[in-house]
Amino acid sequence: MFPKFMGGASANEMLPCGLKLTAQEACGKGLVSRVFWPGAFTQDVMDHFKELASCNPVVLEESKTLVHCNMMFELQQAKEQECEVLKKIWVLVQGMDSMLKYLQRKIDEF
Repeated sequence: MFPKFMGGASANEMLPCGLKLTAQEACGKGLVSRVFWPGAFTQDVMDHFKELASCNPVVLEESKTLVHCNMMFELQQAKEQECEVLKKIWVLVQGMDSMLKYLQRKIDEF
């Protein structure tokens, strides 16, 4: 599903090497709807909550339901397909080596 949201070029750039996006990049690519900055976080979140609270609750709930139900079937299929690919990769020596290198990088970052 990542390529669907990010576009093929960005997915091909990010997935193989595990590149990360900044919050601004994620917002620019449509992965998040907005970025709350640390200095104004509380006020911005409260303003957003007030905005949501002014909306009709039935409309909010039904809108979210429609958005999610249209994606759930596709997400389930993608998850199953990705799990099958991961199983194939994990049994390869190169796959195990990549996984160990990734874990070592995470340990080093910690």
